[in-house]
Amino acid sequence: MSDRAIAWAAGLGAKAVAAIRRRVADTLPQLSARIGRDGKTRPLSSVDGRLRAAELIAERPEASLREVARLAGISPATVSDVRKRLESGLAPVVEPARAPEVPADLPAAADAGDRRVEPKRNQLPADPVAALEKLLRDPSLRHKEGGRHLLRLLQQQNAVAARAGEDLMEAVPSHCGSLVLDLARYYADTWTDLAKQLDERVRQENRRGFGG
Repeated sequence: MSDRAIAWAAGLGAKAVAAIRRRVADTLPQLSARIGRDGKTRPLSSVDGRLRAAELIAERPEASLREVARLAGISPATVSDVRKRLESGLAPVVEPARAPEVPADLPAAADAGDRRVEPKRNQLPADPVAALEKLLRDPSLRHKEGGRHLLRLLQQQNAVAARAGEDLMEAVPSHCGSLVLDLARYYADTWTDLAKQLDERVRQENRRGFGG
């Protein structure tokens, strides 16, 4: 079963299930596919499916997205992405982002004469649902209109995260893809800007606390 399917059955967050799965990975059989909440079997890696879809698109350019998806064992949304990448002259498989190379002559972060300790940044718990529930119980948020508005937004985001991935991708009709893409990017940028501002504020507060 997929992380989301187990999370739905167990009443947990999908990320909490993923964390548990990683901890017991050595004791579990290594499978190439999982069954989702909708009962469909999906591969853990879409590389083979994307390559197969590229072959099918080349052989049968008139085939529908759903037909190629069924034969390749991937979602129609993934097939659509493969087709767009091929039309743009790109490879059907998305290359993983490479970490930036560190110059060999880069000086050490802390020399003997400058041993400053960077304040530890807050890390999100393995289960975002638990973090959200903690915020929902905080009276400093619940008793202010702005705080209640923030909590409602976070609850909506949690609902989106619970259905993220294939479920939402398949719900988007092809003729609405561009509009949903633009809105998703706009909302993502809005949250990213907020995260940057909060990150800077937390850093400053940590520095003040560390300096005191």
